[in-house]
Amino acid sequence: MRNSNLVKLLRLPPKWLDRVADNKLPESLARLIVPLLEVPPVMSELDKIFKRHDGFESRNSLQGQIENLTRNLTRKFTGDHYSYVDHDTHRCLIDTKDPKVREQLAIVKIGDVEVATNVVKFKELQDAAVTELVKKRKAAETARANKTGAKVSPAAQKQKAEDKRKLLEIRIRNWRHHWLASIIAARLDSDPTEVLRLLMWFLVRSRQWPANNGVPWVTLVDEAAELAGGKPIKRTSYDSAMDAWDLLSTAGLPGSNVSLTTAATAFCSKVLNTPDKDKWHPNIPYAVIEEIAGSIDLTYAWKDLYTKKSLALETFYAIFTTEQLLELAKELGSLAARETNRKKIIAALCAKPVNLPKCLTLKNTKKGSK
Repeated sequence: MRNSNLVKLLRLPPKWLDRVADNKLPESLARLIVPLLEVPPVMSELDKIFKRHDGFESRNSLQGQIENLTRNLTRKFTGDHYSYVDHDTHRCLIDTKDPKVREQLAIVKIGDVEVATNVVKFKELQDAAVTELVKKRKAAETARANKTGAKVSPAAQKQKAEDKRKLLEIRIRNWRHHWLASIIAARLDSDPTEVLRLLMWFLVRSRQWPANNGVPWVTLVDEAAELAGGKPIKRTSYDSAMDAWDLLSTAGLPGSNVSLTTAATAFCSKVLNTPDKDKWHPNIPYAVIEEIAGSIDLTYAWKDLYTKKSLALETFYAIFTTEQLLELAKELGSLAARETNRKKIIAALCAKPVNLPKCLTLKNTKKGSK
């Protein structure tokens, strides 16, 4: 068994073998590195970590570093938690049998598992494949609808109307969710307690779901540290946490650019304003935003959108169908109800202030600060 292990170690590059020979790298830890020899990005980062700390702290520490590096710097093609695959089909849609694609993805093996080391190209190809799949599904649905024609039963019509209603409810809640988040973000400067509360919760959330829904936790933290320290972080380094600490350790001291509170507020604001990729499961749950927003005067905030001629108004009205817009216009007592063209209805609703729509109100909303 020992001879077999020594043979495996001989596959290591000379500098890693020298580290083993100099007793700076135990053989047990070196064996953990062997399966990663064909993954240059991971090997490069491990080398940086080793140089910075003159070794690895422990077996558990190295295993954790390897897990994080392979998760961030490679992409698997199977539908497990860390595979960036289509959420609907839970499978990778990239044609990995195509030699050209394999070359573009720089596919290698970690043990018996193939992974892509070009994560940017992986995302590009996967996103394109998902878009194409969605188009095909919509085309198939349209074809089925055209085929049935007028032969739609009353029950089917009722179900279709119910589906439209539920979809509208979801779209309204998503729009309101991000509207409220933007209001909360804008008032953080005057509410340091809310900043601290959000920081604590984001810490838990990022641990629970580190690659969730398009919120780039690491990037946003780096940006906050850069703001506090006044200079950029070397983001290619796995050990950028120490670079960030070097900046944060001087924040708020005489001669520093900004206070820690300002940097923390900027971080929270960016998280709140980051769009969700998966609109069905927002990164910040509805309940969290709605509870924080309990003291917001929504009537005032809605009027403020009209005062500022915010584009958010157009995006809100755009989620309704023509029929739904006409119903909403009637509810609001708007002259837009006289229009028949969808674009004209939206333009009319955006042009003249109307009351806060009932669909945007929150249950148990408190009368409070503006």
